[in-house]
Amino acid sequence: GILRLNACQMLLGTTPMIFLIIPLVLAGACMLKSGQESESGGIYSNISSVMTMLSSVVMIAMGIVAGYHLETVQQQFKAEIERGDWEKDSQEDEIIRAIEEDSKQSKVYEQVVRWNLVPSWMRALLYFGSLLMSVVTYIIVCADPFGEFSVADHIADLPGGSVLSLVHTSGWIAIGCTLAAVVVLVALWAWSSVQMRAVATLEEAKPLTSSDDPSPP
Repeated sequence: GILRLNACQMLLGTTPMIFLIIPLVLAGACMLKSGQESESGGIYSNISSVMTMLSSVVMIAMGIVAGYHLETVQQQFKAEIERGDWEKDSQEDEIIRAIEEDSKQSKVYEQVVRWNLVPSWMRALLYFGSLLMSVVTYIIVCADPFGEFSVADHIADLPGGSVLSLVHTSGWIAIGCTLAAVVVLVALWAWSSVQMRAVATLEEAKPLTSSDDPSPP
């Protein structure tokens, strides 16, 4: 890929993740079997719960082991890490400069989108977007926007054989409000991009306008 890493080494390095994946896969398989078999469904459901709990224990254990080895390596190469020489990449300085530039751009963006600088029409849109998301939250919490569907169910068994039958009227309203809120977010992004380009243009023109040219003889 773009990092030019060895695929075999990457696969070998991620092999320990199989111990985290196995309990999750077994939990999903048992959950599916519990919905397909009525007689032994309870047993599979219990196994699924046990496997889910086991996966949590394995995740915590792997986190502890990883933290231990990270601390060991940090103590072993403490001096090199403090000097910044340990495992230093040839492009590290360039990346640091890019991060600093991004930080400057973020500070400029925060100044550009201050509420007192936002035009009235954009404020109205933002209020409208907040209202739309409040409606979506109310529908999800208080209404029944979507029908129930589990991993053991089949789309062919739904009314009309379509997954759209799971969406109730309130669900379509929630989807519409979400799409409208996305449009508001895109409008904010477009407006802020225009403002950022204007600021960049002013910054480029500032050295030209502020320089003291010698007067002609």
